[in-house]
Amino acid sequence: MQVALYTIKHAREWSIHISLDLRVDLIWWTALAKREQRSEQIWLISTGIPLGWALQCCSYLMTLDRTSMQQNTWGDYIHRALMDVYHNSLVSGKSNSDQNHQSTRGTWDLLWDVYNSWTAAGYYILSSWEENQLPGDPGSSLWKRQLSREAAYISKALSGRSLLWNECIAMMQDSDYVEHNLKSSLQLAYLNQQISLLSAVYRPARPKPKRPLPFRTAASRAAEVRCRRCGSHHIRYTSCASCGSAACGYCEDCLTLGRSRECGLLLQGNFSDPYDIQPVQVHANELPTASNTLRRGSDSSYIKAYNPEVIRQRWGLSPAQTAAAYQALLFLGRSVPAACNQNTTITRKLSAARNIASSLNKERFLLWAVTGAGKTEMVFPLLEHAIRTGGRAVIATPRRDVVLELAPRLAKAFPDIDIAVLYGGSEDRWRTASLTISTTHQLMRFHEAFELVIIDEIDAFPYHNNPMLSYAANQACRPNGKFIYLSATPSADLQQEIKRGTLAHAKVPVRYHRHPLPVPKHLKVPSLSRCITNKHLPNSLQSQIHQSINRGAQIFLFVPRIAWIEATIELIRKYFPHIHIEGTSSQDHDRAEKVSLFRQQQIRLLVTTTILERGVTIPKSDVYIMDANDKLYDSAALIQMAGRAGRSMNDPAGGVFFASRDWTLEQKRAVNQIKQMNRTARRQGYLQ
Repeated sequence: MQVALYTIKHAREWSIHISLDLRVDLIWWTALAKREQRSEQIWLISTGIPLGWALQCCSYLMTLDRTSMQQNTWGDYIHRALMDVYHNSLVSGKSNSDQNHQSTRGTWDLLWDVYNSWTAAGYYILSSWEENQLPGDPGSSLWKRQLSREAAYISKALSGRSLLWNECIAMMQDSDYVEHNLKSSLQLAYLNQQISLLSAVYRPARPKPKRPLPFRTAASRAAEVRCRRCGSHHIRYTSCASCGSAACGYCEDCLTLGRSRECGLLLQGNFSDPYDIQPVQVHANELPTASNTLRRGSDSSYIKAYNPEVIRQRWGLSPAQTAAAYQALLFLGRSVPAACNQNTTITRKLSAARNIASSLNKERFLLWAVTGAGKTEMVFPLLEHAIRTGGRAVIATPRRDVVLELAPRLAKAFPDIDIAVLYGGSEDRWRTASLTISTTHQLMRFHEAFELVIIDEIDAFPYHNNPMLSYAANQACRPNGKFIYLSATPSADLQQEIKRGTLAHAKVPVRYHRHPLPVPKHLKVPSLSRCITNKHLPNSLQSQIHQSINRGAQIFLFVPRIAWIEATIELIRKYFPHIHIEGTSSQDHDRAEKVSLFRQQQIRLLVTTTILERGVTIPKSDVYIMDANDKLYDSAALIQMAGRAGRSMNDPAGGVFFASRDWTLEQKRAVNQIKQMNRTARRQGYLQ
């Protein structure tokens, strides 16, 4: 995209600006100058400069002293601002095709000054309306009113959003907006500081150094360039027909969401509350319901009304769930209720928790809950708190199937709250709602939209060790917003933060049914590849699987390699021909159907990879992990797979078996963590 670049000479200094429609800027600035009796001149630099170049000029020149600048030196300043652009053109070998920068070095046109009004060049720009654009004289009141209405509509639609130009067009087409001139409306909203016009890929401005810097290589220059949408530095340069540049950078990491280019327009809406929320008083003895709403800032009174007993009664939580949810509420509210019933068992156990939550007051909070603890139910009070105090909340999870599973549960829990469900191809992609359920990738389309961001399964692929998704989550959160992390197996870094006291957290060491976690047992067997080669299943493994079948359990049998699934199925069918055995993996197109049949007990034994280590609950199941000593399995993966057993109240002691030749450190760590959680639950009185 190409834009106009112009400067304004004020009484004491110069300023530089970009425009999608220069006619809007001329009318806006001249009206402002006449109204405030300013002494100004407007000079045109270029009407067709690539967006990335124009913004780089603005960013660079804003770091300089503009009080002593002269009109005849502006070309030199702009040339310095674009040195990296010229360098990339030379490296591409196509510098002769790049003529855009020539327009920034030539003669500039004076468009308007406060004494002589419009020049011939300025009048020509204002009179360039086409028949299919807004009717009437550009300076007329009708034009101004119509454009103002459209700008207000667009700025509201973009509130909390971060969209590329094509995405903005798609959003407007899906709405009831009648387009006259989208660029004109966006430019007016930008001048009114309701939205930001940015380049999707940008170079941070560097002020002029006081002393010479060492030679900067091409690699060091490339490392500075960044995608504004996903934060990546993996930028590739190609010729661009849109802006005419021979070396226009685009991001390679977020291509699946549309091409983010250096000349590509990224629109970010400045946050505004789209809801007119009326205050409702909540008394200490009143149970919060879906009809209670409060304005933002009423956190204290809301927390006072929402004590542990209310949480337990309203959401039917266990004591451990109630304690963790209340600690998280204290973190969100940043205050401790003065009036609490100190005689309740739950409140006595929370005395230390209040001190932790009130003293740390960090922007992040970790809910460390064992597998099957009911993490979703624990965030219900947090979501209600964020929404009823006037904010917006999002639950982001790495996988689409989890989003689809959470949507009906949250709709049932919050029947009177608008909910948007976002994933690739979702019909709700442009919908603004109080509560959003989203895949983590969809967070890239938001900017400072949510007061509360809940990241589910923070340790899972693809969020774990993914700077792009972490960047997107941070961009989606308001500057004064809060993060809640959910995990059964937090990373070593998070656990170190807990030990140092720099991460507020609550630990839920027991499942909702209040029975201890099944402790894995070791089965010493040969490697799975050897068993497949010899076509023989060890007697100890045969015997244990027979016991699982005889007790009526369904069986998860995890293998570390997709290529071994079919051979493992054939081997097990040889010994257990009377039961239905299937296999699935990430490459299986029928995975959803097989998982559904497994849930319906039509499949008795399912051979699978770690693709099913999360999100699948079978009421009565045993877990077998083949080659548990494989390097693919760390302690977190082993704990997650073991967490498929014992999740039901009717079968809390399901069996977990680590089948391997060796007893490795990761297996020991997994067992020790499970035992430690059981000891903690027993010590705190949570076990039945």
